[in-house]
Formats: sequence, C-alpha cells, structure tokens
Amino acid sequence: MRIDPSYTLHNVAGEHIVLIQDDKENKMLSLNPTAVFLWEQLKGKEFTLEEAAGLLTDNYEVGTEQATADAKKWTDELHALGIIR
Repeated sequence: MRIDPSYTLHNVAGEHIVLIQDDKENKMLSLNPTAVFLWEQLKGKEFTLEEAAGLLTDNYEVGTEQATADAKKWTDELHALGIIR
C-alpha cells in the first residue's frame, strides 16, 4: 500500500490535519502524534501492515500484537477515506 501523494499533511495551529475533498463534501482528518509519525515515515513509499507495525514497535514501548492492531486501525481508516491504496 502507499499514501496517495495528492494528500498532504498540514500543521494548522498545532494540529496535524489532512484535507479530503471530493465532489460532494470536504473533510478534515486530524492525526495524533503516532499517526503523524507513521505518515512521515511511510509517505512516498510502498509499505505493508507489518512494516507499519514494525515502526511502532521500534519507536514506542508497544508489543507486536498491539502495534499490529494500531497499524491496522490506521491503515483501515486511511483506506476508507481513499488516502492509501
């Protein structure tokens, strides 16, 4: 999977957001610090769920099972919004 390069992360008043625009509506996705970390590490690259989870276990005090669940939640949300494919 890959983050679509047409989406960019913006810092607005200390909040990290991604703007999502389509024909029907505009949305704003707010990312927490962990989601921002994954975004920054993975933008512009093909990656797997396992690679995203590995970044979490390597950089945070979290076990493999929790890291995988968190990475899946992150990728599922971005897939649902069309941000990653």
